[in-house]
Amino acid sequence: MSWVRRIVFFSAVLFFFAYENSCAESVELMRDGKNYESLPLLVNSLSVERNRSVISHSSLMLQIREFTRNNHGFMFDVDSRVKLSVTSRVVSGFQQNPPSSVRLKDGTQIIWGWQEGQAEVQSIAIFDEGDKLKLVGGATNIPRIFSWRSQKGLKSLEEFDALLVRRQALHIGSPMLVLFVETQSDANRYYPLAARWLQANLLGFNAQCNSPTYSESCVLADNITVPIVVRTARCSAEQMSRSSCTLLSAGSSKSELSLDMFMQ
Repeated sequence: MSWVRRIVFFSAVLFFFAYENSCAESVELMRDGKNYESLPLLVNSLSVERNRSVISHSSLMLQIREFTRNNHGFMFDVDSRVKLSVTSRVVSGFQQNPPSSVRLKDGTQIIWGWQEGQAEVQSIAIFDEGDKLKLVGGATNIPRIFSWRSQKGLKSLEEFDALLVRRQALHIGSPMLVLFVETQSDANRYYPLAARWLQANLLGFNAQCNSPTYSESCVLADNITVPIVVRTARCSAEQMSRSSCTLLSAGSSKSELSLDMFMQ
């Protein structure tokens, strides 16, 4: 066999095995309900896409800075000792590129990320159907109630409370999410989505709630309430602790989004 024929032959063999492995992986992903390249999934009458955000990372950073530029308040870092401006804190939670995202049927897009090397520092941004930024926020010290490695999770609020006590003994701060919006109407509309994102966060953004392995932890996540503070995006440093800067959380509203729609 000439060297040309040998090259052609081995190229064909390599292509065959690559194609076969690709097909096998696609079948396995579809079997697990994780075929992210399929058509948008219908969940509780809300269609979502778990694809890459149409908003670029650079555009996201610019819009966050513009959204918070008149906010002269501050937020604490993960160990509650260093003060950061609201802009710096939110931007620091979007260091990976591209960030994760979910786009709803009505065009609303939820985007989130974390700080490189510091997964306890996370940020969220929500855009309306016209890709206009409506909400930003920073989540800190959110615990995990399900282990992807061991495939085991917490199943009761008592176990969750015990987890928080153990974390506190290790000097890990309390979980918290601080949100910033421009108006109360925006708080009413987007708070439930941010709260749902936070519950998915507890599951590590990797849940399959229709699986018996995850089901009890998903039910638990659905009943956990992590403290959420909603503030006006234009608060000055002097107003940050005043009631005039705090908005209603619309806590009675609940999103219909399935927890396993938030994947990363």
